[in-house]
Amino acid sequence: MLQKKIENKLKIIFNPVYLKINNNHIKNHFKIIIVSDHFIGQNFITRHRSIYSILNKELIKNIHALSLYTYTIKEWKKLKYTTPIIPNCYNVNN
Repeated sequence: MLQKKIENKLKIIFNPVYLKINNNHIKNHFKIIIVSDHFIGQNFITRHRSIYSILNKELIKNIHALSLYTYTIKEWKKLKYTTPIIPNCYNVNN
């Protein structure tokens, strides 16, 4: 349910051509890849701040960790539609 809520919020604001949200389900650690021309002319800090402000309530109450990969369509094409491989968070309780 939380993942769907995040997805809906990001789709409404950014109208992404690509959006992938992964949750490893260990204390709600999310990885978001979002591609939108909404980011044209913005540096990565500005992009991330805009997402943080949209997801503010979720960050305070429900999200333990958030990794963001924000690209314009041109940047995404240049990367050949890939992102760095990020290992899942380690669960210290197991």
